[in-house]
Amino acid sequence: MRRVPRPLGLLCLAFFLLALPSIVYAQVPFGIFPAPPPGPPVPLSDGIVGQTYGGNLSTNGTDPGTTWSIIAGAIPPGLSLNPINTSLFFSGAPTTTGTFTFTAQAVDANAGTASRQYSIKVVLPLIITTPATLPPATAGGNYLLTFTATGGTPPYQWHEGCFACLSSGKVSAQRGALSPPPRSLLPPGMSLSLSGVLTGSPTQAGTFTFDIQVIDSGSQSPLKTFTLIVNPPPAVTSATVLQSGAVGSAYNTTLTASGGTPPYQWTVHTGTLPPGINLNPNGNLSGVPTQAGTYNFSGTVTDVWGAASSANFTIAIVPGLAITTLSPLPTGSVGTPYSLQFDVSGGKAPYTWQILSGALPTGLTFDSTGLLSGTPQFQGTSTVVVQVFDSSNKFTRGTFVLTVTSLAVATQSLPGGAVGTPYLQSLTGTGGTPPYAWAVSAGALPPGLTLNPAAGTISGTPTTAGDFNFTIQLSDSLKVNVIRAFTLTIAPPLVITPATLANGAAGTAYSQDFTVAGGTQP
Repeated sequence: MRRVPRPLGLLCLAFFLLALPSIVYAQVPFGIFPAPPPGPPVPLSDGIVGQTYGGNLSTNGTDPGTTWSIIAGAIPPGLSLNPINTSLFFSGAPTTTGTFTFTAQAVDANAGTASRQYSIKVVLPLIITTPATLPPATAGGNYLLTFTATGGTPPYQWHEGCFACLSSGKVSAQRGALSPPPRSLLPPGMSLSLSGVLTGSPTQAGTFTFDIQVIDSGSQSPLKTFTLIVNPPPAVTSATVLQSGAVGSAYNTTLTASGGTPPYQWTVHTGTLPPGINLNPNGNLSGVPTQAGTYNFSGTVTDVWGAASSANFTIAIVPGLAITTLSPLPTGSVGTPYSLQFDVSGGKAPYTWQILSGALPTGLTFDSTGLLSGTPQFQGTSTVVVQVFDSSNKFTRGTFVLTVTSLAVATQSLPGGAVGTPYLQSLTGTGGTPPYAWAVSAGALPPGLTLNPAAGTISGTPTTAGDFNFTIQLSDSLKVNVIRAFTLTIAPPLVITPATLANGAAGTAYSQDFTVAGGTQP
């Protein structure tokens, strides 16, 4: 057989490849007669599942009567052989991955025989599996994304734009012709490594569209268009003066931000949070404050790519809302007017009071200012739950017990006294279970006077003039207590003027007026 010049064969092969750009071709060594020495299988170009595989094996002879056969092994499923004279053409598309080894034999009309072992590796199509819309980036953040692909023959190389088109003139099966030209518009500040890692810190916000190509070792080179949105840096949108809280009351508010790429992470950069309140990474400020005061701190929000923004915040914590009136309440007496103002501390005025549950004794009312008043009509014990709200809608409540008894201080008022003049006045009580016990529960008696706790008498010689206010408590043997407020006026000492009389004359009418001051009339 006559040997075909290798350059001419390669030229024919190149022409055939250019004519069928979507076909994967075998790299064809020529058969040599006589048979070449034994050696490893000659690898042909890779086949791709589902894509047409073309090419041929040729002898170095010219005998049109050459016959071909596969004498060992098998070609990849999906391919068929079409012998044409001195060439054996492959046709079809592989259906199964793997490496297929076979021995091809050519016999010419003169019984000349040549054979050689070959192998074809069939791989899956090389596909870029990264979604076309990439996770958003943030201007100023540190972006990191690794492109992924399946199929083909690793290792892969990644390029921005149609690298194969521009560097070697190869036409990508996925891209097709070079019109329109490939896009290469990575965001400023970002780059792509050969291993497919997209990194960098974008310097400009916006929407960017660009082509990425992956090339495997078998020369597959699919191209895919991607879109990447670069968000502006995060910005704190919460008001810098946060809602106030109260000691002992649950606090809850959430810091907010816009821009960047969520999820956000919040931290306290400088300053101090109110004791009892914590800042969660999601921006939620919550807890139960334990100490009043004004607290200043700097909060920093960081997005998923590390871009950050900070703002200064202020939280005012007021003293906790608390009812300072104690239970049990002062005992009331049937038929005796009763008045008690409930007191509260902390919170924000004005306050609003209400009876949450229970019933007051008949004859008493409780208004929104916290005043309990009226005249009890029946004796007995009542339990009520009182609730108070402040202006920020914080509330607290307490349980109170009020006893109404028939025990009463019968004395309505006390007569006045005078400095230096002995004073004696007995207090009287009614109802209850004697014996009684008397005491001054608030205020003080005039200096010089004392109260006999068993007899209920106020006695002594006052030493100081003035109006003296005090509260008398009456207790019976069952420890029931009632009170009544009194005012005792002590006048200055009784003084007669003038101390020296005017002189008179014999035979002349005499007249002198005396005046008195102090003391107690008449």
